[in-house]
Order: sequence, then structure tokens, then C-alpha cells
Amino acid sequence: MDRSNELKILFIANVGIAICLNMIGSLQSLYLMDLGATMIDVGYVYSLTSGVSLIFMLLSGLIAGEVRPGIIIGSSFIFLSISGILLAHADNWRETIPFFILNSSAYAIFIPVRMLVIASLSKPSKIGITYGLMNISWPIGGLLGPIVGGIIAERWGWHMLFYAMSLIAIMLVLPSLTLKGNVPNYRKTKNRALPLRGIAMNTVIFLVAYGLLSTARGMIDPILPIYLKERFSMSKSEIGLFSSFGLGLATMIIQIPSGILGDRMGYKRTLLLFASLIPIIAFSWPFVTNIVMLGIMYMFLIGAWSATWSPSASYLVKMTEEDELNIAMTLRQICIRAGFIIGPMISSYAWTKLGLSDTFEIVALLALIAFLISLLLKGDKGSS
Repeated sequence: MDRSNELKILFIANVGIAICLNMIGSLQSLYLMDLGATMIDVGYVYSLTSGVSLIFMLLSGLIAGEVRPGIIIGSSFIFLSISGILLAHADNWRETIPFFILNSSAYAIFIPVRMLVIASLSKPSKIGITYGLMNISWPIGGLLGPIVGGIIAERWGWHMLFYAMSLIAIMLVLPSLTLKGNVPNYRKTKNRALPLRGIAMNTVIFLVAYGLLSTARGMIDPILPIYLKERFSMSKSEIGLFSSFGLGLATMIIQIPSGILGDRMGYKRTLLLFASLIPIIAFSWPFVTNIVMLGIMYMFLIGAWSATWSPSASYLVKMTEEDELNIAMTLRQICIRAGFIIGPMISSYAWTKLGLSDTFEIVALLALIAFLISLLLKGDKGSS
């Protein structure tokens, strides 16, 4: 199978997993609270499921060069399908924890392999735009998933929502199994005994900065549905529609431009450009009382975050030796995941103990620190 066909199949699989995850994720807080969870409980579930799935993400990255990518990606859809069936029959929020762990782990298994397959199939001079094009799969799922999920949950209930997700996932198992890819195996490189030995300080700085930025982003998801319901009295379908504008439309619009900008003006500069917008938007959030204006701000906030995907991944590819890329890219994903472990706990605690304004001020502060640390990064190879 040639490169273009491999990328097409991966794109379709990526759209599928994005739809499945956004059908559930945009309403997960409300589902848990319907099952008796408090805001602190919601943050606990988000953090615990992300924490356990981080282990699966690490394992996925480590075996990516030894197991055919299609097998790993196909397994992620099997996990998704099983988790949906189990979640449909949960009786209280505590019962959902192992099922959400399975759901979250499906995503965790998928991501490192996806990133490495794209890198292996991209032309070196076009890696930014390739990531940008492939990343459009996320906003397609972010646009469709919350809307479809909100409508199904409101009209037919939580059971049908999870069954629908399972059906979509199981339909994508067979196509995913055909993926082959060409992922490097770090165990066969000169650093196989100590895979972290060759990771440079510049990479460590990058991982710390991107981990903090991910923590700021991870604070938003658990509180957003509850915030929209309590402050604006929005229904499930309205919350799904609101989420789709940020997770879908804004993310879709920005992917190709961010990839092109990275290829032309340098990946560090592009990363800094978009990262600088996040603390400004987050700080302004509590002061907006108009839902239309808030929707626009949400689009800019999620758009700025998603605009960092392509330049951050491309930056690592450019600044990391080939035999270290597997572990470096896996560590990038782990830092993102770590942010989505810590972030929900911070936001749920801050929401309960400090209030709305303080919660978003913490988001802004973490994003600002991440931006300042990013200034210490070296310029891209071949760029200033």
C-alpha cells in the first residue's frame, strides 16, 4: 500500500475515534452528575482515567516499532466499542470508572502510533502541512461528535448514546487493521539500553512547557458543560452545539494554516504565536456574559490550543535525532496526557473552593508560564 492510501485510512480512523470521543466527552460531566457525582467526583474521574490511560500510552509508544500499527489502532477501536456497551449499563458514577478508563485508554493507545506513522510517511520538507492536513480529522470529529451526542442523549437517553458510539467504533476495526506504516523501533537503535539517555535538554524544556500548556487546557473540559448549564441554562443538545464550534469548527479552520505557518516561518515561532493567545482569552472568560461572545471566545481558545498541535509535533521531528524520535514523540503525548490528569483536579477543586473567576485565572497563569518557558527553546534547524 502506498503512502497516500496509508494516510487516507489513518485519516478515516482518526475521524472515527474523534467522533466517538467527542460524543461522550462533551457531556461526560453531566452524565456523571446524573449518576450522583459531585464536582470534585467529576474531577477525580477525569484525572484517574487519564492517569491510568497514560500507562497504556507509554506502552503503545514503546511497542510501536515492534507491532504493526494496524493491530494497535484496531485494538483501540475494540476497546472503545466495549467501553460504550459497559457505560450504557452503569448504575452509579463509581461503576463508570473502569469503563471510562477503558474508553480513555483506547485513545491513549491510538495517539503515539498515529503520530509516528504520520512522521514516517511525510516528506521532510512537508511535515508541517502533513500534520496540519491530518489534524483536520480531529475537528471533523469535534464538529460532528458533540452535536450528534447531544441530540441522541436528549432524545433517546444515555443508553443510546453509548450504543451509538460502540457501533461507530466496531465499524472501524477492520479498516484499521490494514495499516502497515513504517515506524522506527528504538530497541534496535544505538540507545536501546537507555532510551532516555539521548534526550537533549531542549527536549526537556519543550516537554515541561507543553505539559503546563496541556494542564491549562485540561482544566476546561470538566467544568465547561456544568458552567454552561448553570450560568446559561443550556440543554444537552445546546451544550453539544456550543462545544462543536470550538472542538470542531475552530480547530478545523486553523489546522492547515498552522501547518503552513510552521513550514514557512519556523515551528518554534508558530508555537509561540498561538500559545501567547491562550492566557489572554482565559483571563477574559469570566467577564463575558453574552453567550454568543462566549462562543466566539471558546472558538479562539480551542483554536489557539489546536493550532499548537502541528508546530509542536513538527518541532520535535526537526529537533530530535531519528533514533530518539519514537521515545521523544511518546513523551510529548505523555506530557499532554499528564496535563489532562492534573488539570481536571485543579479546576474541580478551584471551582468548588475558590469560584469561577479564580478557576479561569489559574488557567491563564499556567498558560502564561508555559509560554514563558517556551521562549527558552532553541530555534528550529534551518530556521532562526
